[in-house]
Amino acid sequence: MARLERNTLSEQLAAEISKEITAGVWTERLPGHRILGKRYDVSRPTCERALNILEANGLISPAEPGKMRKILRKESKKAASDQLHLLVVIDSRHPPTQEDAALILQIEDFWKSEGGQTSRVQCDLMRIRKPEYLLKKWITASGANCVFFDTITLEWVKAVETFKLPCYATGGSLRGSVGLLSGSGFKIVDCITGLLREVLELGHRRILLVMGRATPEEVMTGAVQESTAPILAENWDSEEVSFSHMIPDLVHPSDWHEWWRMTLTKERPSVVITENVFQAICLNNYCLAHGIQMPRDMSLVVLEDADFLAWLQPSPTRYRHLHEDALRHFRSWVRGGFPHGSIKFLGAELVDGGQTLGPAPR
Repeated sequence: MARLERNTLSEQLAAEISKEITAGVWTERLPGHRILGKRYDVSRPTCERALNILEANGLISPAEPGKMRKILRKESKKAASDQLHLLVVIDSRHPPTQEDAALILQIEDFWKSEGGQTSRVQCDLMRIRKPEYLLKKWITASGANCVFFDTITLEWVKAVETFKLPCYATGGSLRGSVGLLSGSGFKIVDCITGLLREVLELGHRRILLVMGRATPEEVMTGAVQESTAPILAENWDSEEVSFSHMIPDLVHPSDWHEWWRMTLTKERPSVVITENVFQAICLNNYCLAHGIQMPRDMSLVVLEDADFLAWLQPSPTRYRHLHEDALRHFRSWVRGGFPHGSIKFLGAELVDGGQTLGPAPR
């Protein structure tokens, strides 16, 4: 947000907060001095004087120890054309799983409950060479003044930052921003390191990790190598450990079928770890077609979850992301006035009933 001028600063701050209350940025309560001071780049005394002005005008409640001030009324009803409008961007290459889709719907419902509007667009994010042009087209057509990505790439992070709009993402290159992007996501590297130790203890010595392409390959490769190197350096019964990390750029099932044929023939893994459900489904189909039984011949772990995976036989061992925590963080971000750089990494839990992770075949 632009820095306020120094003339009658407390009055200007009070006017700015009043506008944002009318706009629906603040709905139930105002945050405290620390958040307001950081948002508007002003001192605590300036914040206190501005809040006293708003209280005198009957816009907010009197101060109470340890509590945020309640918003008592809005000065005017906002025109529909000026409502906060959330543009939801979906990656068509990797459509959301059922759980991810449910989270997006909850985010849209919450946004509407706060008096805003939403619209959706989708495209293959990795294939767009000039995302700034397309993003400008979407923003102009929808009138959006806030953007949400289910998964964001580094190129799209840079594109969003050119428009200086609040942006929230629930996955992808969350660390690729200069500070404007906010979001929540699964810290996948931490999960990989814990899982690597587990499969090694089960006797697996030929391990294949298959990742997606939301994060630049060199970034993800470096992060994985750095985090797994200490584990791989340990003495595992003096046996040589083969840990392969691949990021295939494929879309069509036929391409995946051929890729699995070539990769499994070359790597001969005893356990495969896939980042997403789509990769796991393609592998499952390949194994069915070629008589490969899991976990007798090869183990499989999926680093995300979807309801339909429970219908596969055997049901894949998989991790469920804590979407409830993501929704809470998004709500806090909105009600806190869209603070820049609010990134929260969430945990994940192993799904009970997973049956595709077992000891290494002998």
